[in-house]
Amino acid sequence: MERDKNKVGKIVNFGSAALLNSTYKKVKAEADKVGILMDEREFHCKGEFKGIHKGKPDESDMKAAAAFAKKIVG
Repeated sequence: MERDKNKVGKIVNFGSAALLNSTYKKVKAEADKVGILMDEREFHCKGEFKGIHKGKPDESDMKAAAAFAKKIVG
């Protein structure tokens, strides 16, 4: 983040972690260290990890991610 901070307008958190419900706080903490703004909106869906949440993200998750991205870019 430090190297590219002048190329970033704002970070929008987007993730598919299997074990966490959100990575927002961790990403924001790093963004704050280098002065990059963080959008309050976030997309998260479950991801598969070692058999947990098998088949995730699935088709409905992909559709939800696409809808979220469309909202972000306006």
